[in-house]
Amino acid sequence: MERLIVISPAWAQTGVINLGLDFGTHSTKAILRVRNAPNNALVLFLDEPGPNHPAFAAPSLVRLCDGQLFFGQRAAQSVGGKLFNSLKVSLLPPPPLKAWDQSEFPQGTTPDLLVAIYLSWILGKIKTAVGKERTSRLSLNVAAPMNHVEDQALKERYLHVVNAAWQAAFESAAPPVTQGADLVRLCPVFKEFLDLPVPALEHRRFEVLPETLAPLVSLSRDPITQTGLYMMVDMGAGSTELSVSRVSLQDEEGAIVCYSDESFPFGGDQFSNNDKQNAGRKEAHTLAEGGLKDKLIEKLRSVWHSGFCKEKDGRKSTKHSWKQLTVVLAGGGMRRQGVQEVIEANPLPKRIFLRDPIDYAVSWHSPTGLDFGRGHAGSRPRDPLDSPAYLAVAHGLSLERQKWPEFCYPRQVEVLSSEPIAANPYERSYSQEDVG
Repeated sequence: MERLIVISPAWAQTGVINLGLDFGTHSTKAILRVRNAPNNALVLFLDEPGPNHPAFAAPSLVRLCDGQLFFGQRAAQSVGGKLFNSLKVSLLPPPPLKAWDQSEFPQGTTPDLLVAIYLSWILGKIKTAVGKERTSRLSLNVAAPMNHVEDQALKERYLHVVNAAWQAAFESAAPPVTQGADLVRLCPVFKEFLDLPVPALEHRRFEVLPETLAPLVSLSRDPITQTGLYMMVDMGAGSTELSVSRVSLQDEEGAIVCYSDESFPFGGDQFSNNDKQNAGRKEAHTLAEGGLKDKLIEKLRSVWHSGFCKEKDGRKSTKHSWKQLTVVLAGGGMRRQGVQEVIEANPLPKRIFLRDPIDYAVSWHSPTGLDFGRGHAGSRPRDPLDSPAYLAVAHGLSLERQKWPEFCYPRQVEVLSSEPIAANPYERSYSQEDVG
């Protein structure tokens, strides 16, 4: 029996319902929030509980067995057939990743088609929980592994996939996607949906946003966050999102000056692959593990230095402000033993301020104001695997775009006050000079 998502009938009587959906390489998380309402963000328990996944997450897995498709925990716990376990990575363009291999997918299918079917299964479960009468009030945000400049080709690909899932779950009269669905029946349906033009922003109720910025939105809403310089490190299973930003909390909404951000294909899967490939070979395992940690530190230094170079102007006040840095960790991949320790042991500003004292701290970001509903009797989970730190992206996405802090680059700060704030902060254009 498949687990049903439970939402109290009194939870959202009126108002637009924002759905933040974090489709990750390892698992998928979702948070609901009623727009302009004081209630907390509601964490959805998407799937049956199982090992190696948070209780509120659904494994991002699809299994094809005898022509039938199974999803999430059902796919993880079944045997036989073909298991697809890196669908998000398959959507990323080369380089640096090679293009997906058609031989790895059933004839007539693509990663886009399987992801659209999987997301339609997730959205169908949420539709049932929300209720037909409230479905028309849903507004969906999904994150793609890109920085604020946005990879237009990747965003367009994501938009077509999300549009296909949306059409199948909310607009089509076809039966919903369920466990054991017939692939032969679904293929032509989803191919047709994938070929549909994506509606313009003002005519659709979903958007694809940069994955580097969503956890920053969550951080800016945390009441314990103070004005200062932050580097967000959100490492999942297949990708890592980095950003260095100055968070200003001068008013309720705050503002974020984002100096540098990057998404790159690196995560917990690389460490897990090393565990498998070098099992029983301690020296080789240690060497490869060290190389992976070195790669992460070099990438952190690169992003930090890129941000520093955008503002360094020789003034002592500017230089002094970069001696302070709080590195904020999020994502399941950061739970890898030794990763946090290597970040703590390598203060990023030290390469610039060799002999100067610096204010350097490393901490975790766990979103606040979360309602775990019946899943945990309204309290925070106690199992470390169920940490709210896994929900930073979904939490940021659950906030409507108009409520996101203004993101800008340092040269734009002086002119922001005279510019009208766009309804969609990602419609603001950045010149090549601004983004370096």
